Amino acid sequence: MSLRLSFVLTAALIAGLALGFSDAASSAYAENLVIPQLVPGKVLKIQATLRDGSHLLKVSDQQRLEYGPERVKSDYYIIGKNGKKQLVIERAERVRFNDKDEPFAVKDGKLMDLSKGATIAEEVYADFAIDNLGSRFVVSQLDPNMESSALYIKSRSGQKIATIIEGDGQHSTPIFSPHGDAIYFISTRSGIASWYGVNANGEGLRQITNQGLAPSDIAGARFVPVVANTEGMRFLDNDTLVYDAGAGEWWKINFKTAKAEALKEK
Repeated sequence: MSLRLSFVLTAALIAGLALGFSDAASSAYAENLVIPQLVPGKVLKIQATLRDGSHLLKVSDQQRLEYGPERVKSDYYIIGKNGKKQLVIERAERVRFNDKDEPFAVKDGKLMDLSKGATIAEEVYADFAIDNLGSRFVVSQLDPNMESSALYIKSRSGQKIATIIEGDGQHSTPIFSPHGDAIYFISTRSGIASWYGVNANGEGLRQITNQGLAPSDIAGARFVPVVANTEGMRFLDNDTLVYDAGAGEWWKINFKTAKAEALKEK
């Protein structure tokens, strides 16, 4: 039988219940946000704040977190200002919204348009990207030989618009620039996991970080790590991204100039 506890978001309760909240939870009423704790052994995280001020709540199994946040299947809820919850989807790997607050999710290898009840793409990884209008998506799909992956731009109807990259390694973690004029992602094409970019139409492939480096150079001063955890990843402007590189390190990169640096603070 599930338990229902109501609590106010305070530092003490967050520490006591092992909850993690992103910057998205810093709205004016966040300190009075009432969250339902559904079942013991769950980890609750605020994933996003929607345009109407409600929050997207992710509920994950504590025991499955050892496999990494990208592989955990979670239940997603919308929590309104009054604390009432509305289920978005159960046992999904990822949920994202466009600027119209329309939800899209990856579940069981399918990218779904939840507001229309349609499937956009199949056999995809959880880390998809969506532009602000919700009209273009970047999906990461596994190569049939299981040795590499590919990135494709697709329309909301599921039509393939362009191929960004295929073969020659693993390609993941796509993200649109805030203006929607570029797409950035991580690839092992060069032998080292590095940042790459293309224009919004999928053309103009370019390596942004770690150019000319060999795998033996990853401990060197020129090496730029990639994303270890996408939670908290955010753009400061159209070209500059802040991300979690793991081991307690946060990095900032300007994709236009390729300048990257470790941050002293998140």
